[in-house]
Amino acid sequence: MNLKSTPARRRRLALAGALLCVLATAQAQTVAFSGMLGDKALLIIDGQARGVAVGSTVQGVKLVRLDGAQAQIEAGGKTQTLRLGGTAAVAGDSGGGSGSRIVLPVGSGGHYTGLAAINGHPIHFVVDTGATLIA
Repeated sequence: MNLKSTPARRRRLALAGALLCVLATAQAQTVAFSGMLGDKALLIIDGQARGVAVGSTVQGVKLVRLDGAQAQIEAGGKTQTLRLGGTAAVAGDSGGGSGSRIVLPVGSGGHYTGLAAINGHPIHFVVDTGATLIA
């Protein structure tokens, strides 16, 4: 195996390190609207299913409104509208956390994906749990 350091390899490692730093400081939660349980919304908060009634707060996520295929939530002082079965939204503050724990829910197909920001630009990323190299 060739272990020589190349400029491309150094750039990839620097990018991976920057991404990990961004993720380590993130305090945001992922929230998805997965279904309805009577008058409650089934929210997936950081990978855990929660039945949340309108006006209730669970793990810092408040369900403001439930309207058919949409749920309006408030977290970290921001209000967002989630669509039934849509992609997970990032809710909450985006910095100042302890960096002790990050939870990535499993998406369709068994892939771990997330949202992050590099230089203020939002990006989607995939975690390759079987990776032997960083690319």
